[in-house]
Amino acid sequence: MTDNSREAKVSKVLRFILSFVLFGMISLLSVSICAKSVFLNPSKIEKILTSYEYVDGIRNSVIDYADDFYIKNGLDSENLDEIFDCENIKKVVSSYVSYNITSAVGYTNETYTDLINNICVDFDEDLKNQIENSGQQYNADKAEKISASVREFFKSEIDIPYIEQIKTVLNIGSVGANVIFGVSVFFAVSTGLVLFFLGTKRYRSVRAISCSFSTAGIFNVLIALTLYVISTVKNIDIYPIYLYDAFMSYFYMCIGDIALSGGVLILISLAIITAVWKIKKGS
Repeated sequence: MTDNSREAKVSKVLRFILSFVLFGMISLLSVSICAKSVFLNPSKIEKILTSYEYVDGIRNSVIDYADDFYIKNGLDSENLDEIFDCENIKKVVSSYVSYNITSAVGYTNETYTDLINNICVDFDEDLKNQIENSGQQYNADKAEKISASVREFFKSEIDIPYIEQIKTVLNIGSVGANVIFGVSVFFAVSTGLVLFFLGTKRYRSVRAISCSFSTAGIFNVLIALTLYVISTVKNIDIYPIYLYDAFMSYFYMCIGDIALSGGVLILISLAIITAVWKIKKGS
């Protein structure tokens, strides 16, 4: 009787330890899946950075900058909307993102800069025409300075701060996510099997596995809620505004993915609890 009691206590302690280890492995597994599917997925980032809102933000910023020069020099800026057309701006942004984020074949650093230069050639022509139409004497040096300033501003608006660091994080993070995924799958399956066959009361082991899934799910949901609360309380200083909006869209997409993974884990735990009830009823 004493031996059976001691064995039961040992099984209980081992079951608790293995359940906690399984919880950790499931959490790591869910994080690696989220990282591969959203956090470090270049396609997801590309979709945000080529959205209409982001492209239109760059377009309006460039137009406003060029318009200031036109106003200061008494020129008509009605053609700027056509010159800096939304479709042309999107081609520039897509080329930039394809080269720096998705590393698509056929795109180089010159691809998007050439597109910028092509757009600015039309701007140079319009600038010259507007100066001549206004009755002012055309000053080549002054026009060249205006053109160079607009080109430089255009490039600065397209360029994303710390893009090299972002590329490094995506490359290293992707490899790390794959490693974590493989390791967590191996240990999760191993721990789950050991836990399942531990002791003579099978339903207790299955119940412990269910607790691991539910705890991991609740943990993920709590992380998502915490990040959401922090984002609403603390302001993040990112300029310009369209880049801030793009970052927040990406941030909330990541939070949503974490919450979704937590919900899935909780559903799995509920399914396992149902199995526990059937096993217990059968025994």
